[in-house]
Amino acid sequence: MSYSMLPNVLSVIRIILTVPVVIALLKGQYLLTLLLFLLAGISDALDGWIAKQYSFQTRLGSILDPMADKILLTCTFITLYWV
Repeated sequence: MSYSMLPNVLSVIRIILTVPVVIALLKGQYLLTLLLFLLAGISDALDGWIAKQYSFQTRLGSILDPMADKILLTCTFITLYWV
């Protein structure tokens, strides 16, 4: 893997983190939910910074990053409504 793909990999990790966030919420493990959500937030900030700092901006990244945010937030809000 080339380093230029790192921001996109971080976005995919954020999408994958949605599953444990939802599961932790459903199980009532709120501290774990918070920690996972913070990890997702850090990955969001980090992928944008890396892409801009090292000129790793790609068309895929411009689609993947906001999509990852929307997936995480939408699934979290729906789960919070359900719980």
